[in-house]
Amino acid sequence: MERRAAGLNIPLFSLRSKSGCGIGEFNDLISLIDWAKKAGLKIIQLLPINDTSMSGTDSDSYPYSILSAFALHPIYIHLQELAPDLKEEIDDADHELNRPTLHYEDVYQTKKAFLKMIFQMRGEKDLASKEFQQFFKRHQEHLKPYAAFCFLRERHQTTNFRKWGKDAKYSPILVEMICQEEDVSFYYFTQYHLHRQLKQAVSYAKKQGVLLKGDFPMGVDPNSVEAWRFPDYFRWHMSMGAPPDFYNKHGQNWGFPPYDWEEIKEEGFYYLKTRLKWMEQYFDIVRLDHVLGYFRLWEIPVSEVRGLMGTFFPALGYTEEELKLAGLTDIKRLITPYKADLPKKFKTEAEAKKKGYEEYYPFLENVLFFKDQDGNGTYHPRIDVASTGSFKALPPETQTIVQELFEDYYLKRQDPLWEKKGLEKLKVMQRATKMKICAEDIGVVPACVGKVLKELKIPSLCVQRMPTNFEVDFEDPSKFPRQCVCTPSNHDTATLREWWEEDPKKTSKYYHEILKKFGNPPKQLTQELAIEIIQAHLNSKALYAIFLLQDLFAMSDTVKFPHPSLERINDPADPEFEWNWRMHLYLEELHLAQSFTKKIKMMVKESKR
Repeated sequence: MERRAAGLNIPLFSLRSKSGCGIGEFNDLISLIDWAKKAGLKIIQLLPINDTSMSGTDSDSYPYSILSAFALHPIYIHLQELAPDLKEEIDDADHELNRPTLHYEDVYQTKKAFLKMIFQMRGEKDLASKEFQQFFKRHQEHLKPYAAFCFLRERHQTTNFRKWGKDAKYSPILVEMICQEEDVSFYYFTQYHLHRQLKQAVSYAKKQGVLLKGDFPMGVDPNSVEAWRFPDYFRWHMSMGAPPDFYNKHGQNWGFPPYDWEEIKEEGFYYLKTRLKWMEQYFDIVRLDHVLGYFRLWEIPVSEVRGLMGTFFPALGYTEEELKLAGLTDIKRLITPYKADLPKKFKTEAEAKKKGYEEYYPFLENVLFFKDQDGNGTYHPRIDVASTGSFKALPPETQTIVQELFEDYYLKRQDPLWEKKGLEKLKVMQRATKMKICAEDIGVVPACVGKVLKELKIPSLCVQRMPTNFEVDFEDPSKFPRQCVCTPSNHDTATLREWWEEDPKKTSKYYHEILKKFGNPPKQLTQELAIEIIQAHLNSKALYAIFLLQDLFAMSDTVKFPHPSLERINDPADPEFEWNWRMHLYLEELHLAQSFTKKIKMMVKESKR
């Protein structure tokens, strides 16, 4: 039986070292591995490290909006190793950029300029080396399209390939022509050295017995290499997102094109298999972002804005005949916004947004059913339909009919279909990789998901504040299943300390019901309580207990950051949130916090992990 283990979770961009150029770099992983080993932590979990350089601006800091599923981000390069002759200039840049938070655009543009200088200095020699030739031979299938795309991005000054004229349509012949006739070797050079530096860290982790856990993003940017290269793999009239959940009461619209899984299946799931093989070079464990999407995706028409306007795909909608047999004969009443007294004739949220009338979204969302977007003549109940004014205006007997159809649709009708689809893909993915697959299954989770994960022995994700049973407010760590990754917080939630101060009523409930304390909880999370919470997770049966570094810091008054509200990595309720959190300590300083490190090691040992 696989041994239980403990680990830490931190974005690579959040690491700070005294030699860093404003962001965590691949070589910083070596220092983090050393510290993790001293603390008894066997796993380091990272967010995606793929290239996201769409525009070269701060908007590219979102790590899940990837430019390519097969390229590392140039921002993680360690420049000093490549150019000792430029040490003074690079050190000056380090001093300027090594700030408390990530200034993505400044860092990216500075590193890009240095990389071009370094390429001029050593590019020809490096590309002639035996090591590069071996790298190129192994990676050219994906490296060439990536390099061609980057070249065309610079030529046309946009990643929106639809504006590239004759270059807009991908073809292997076009890629070969660009790679032979144009100078794309800078992109080869950059990816080669990124790969080499990351592999050094990977090799070191293996020697130290520390496992690296990577993140497999569900989607890709609509203006990505893969969108250009595999256009038939996507449903371009829709946008990927999530229904209303813990994170956002209006749902989420990520802006990524959803997959046409049937097209991907036609090619033997090549797309999934090759992505996993690419990640397998670097990681021992992989987190499947939004695993629910392999069962069904939440899709919003591109003409709409908020996640509330979405439906699941694939899904079995109701035919008009079924609705009429149930007693719903006025189809127009079901699909038309109810008493939407709009100042303009808006048909969609995108139209309302364009004209500056975002406040009228709720009127457009005030419907009972959506007509199927693929034109198959079926109808899908709107999510959370009972909360709409349209539903409340129905006669009681009609409300009952709509509610029964809603519950059947979301709780029963789709399960056999979704189970079949999820099982099919996850089996393929398991067989395609040596990495241990873990699922991120937070949100509105259908029953079939747990069944499939259990059958395939894929660990689920248990976040204490996000119970799978909606009748309780918090999970009890002592009841976590063996096949799970447990954590008090993740990159999409507030940290423990920030959460403690957000909602006094919830905190009080947690204090009394979970921690079994009496009296009033302290206004701020104490180090003693933080230790108790972390220890409870460590003591659980969960296969992996993985903690945000911020939550580990909460166990020490001497180590923790003074302001919990500034420790958050992401807020899914805020689409404009900046991914710029960095450690307040340098890695060099973390190594000096010996009593803190020993405390973690003792707790891990006590839990028999």
